[in-house]
Amino acid sequence: MSIELVIAIGGWAFSVATAVIAYKASTRVHSETTRDSDKDIFVASVTNERAKWREDLRKNVAEYLKQCVSPTPDIPELIRLKTDIILRLNPRARDPGMAEEHKFDLQIMRAVNALFNQVAQASIPLTNPMLTELEMAAQELLKQEWQKSKNEAATGRERHVTRSNTSANDA
Repeated sequence: MSIELVIAIGGWAFSVATAVIAYKASTRVHSETTRDSDKDIFVASVTNERAKWREDLRKNVAEYLKQCVSPTPDIPELIRLKTDIILRLNPRARDPGMAEEHKFDLQIMRAVNALFNQVAQASIPLTNPMLTELEMAAQELLKQEWQKSKNEAATGRERHVTRSNTSANDA
């Protein structure tokens, strides 16, 4: 082999190696950029869904309380609101092992059901402690979910959840 041929092959091999390295570097940068963009989209989506969930729960609890103290409550509307509120809560709150972690969900469930049972039997006086319990538990749950959203937005990732403590409001 002539020296020119060896130099040509060496130059070609160097060019190929340089191209492979450049390709790998660009795909890595693209992958990292895509992963960061996907994470940003995910966090924005989760944060927006939590905001909508909080707003809907806030409105439904307020309307439920209003219906409960009304001299002539609209029972079908009360049933709709009760169902909507309970469906937004974590069903794991009923599990004894999860009750502490989801205590506000459990308090809201109990208060909504107790108030409904009282309204179905007779009108509720404005001094009924269940009205206050429902209001306070809803406030605490809303605050807890707001903190989750703020933390997720600040850290850029969703709070880690396990299969045993997932819920609709963690989605």
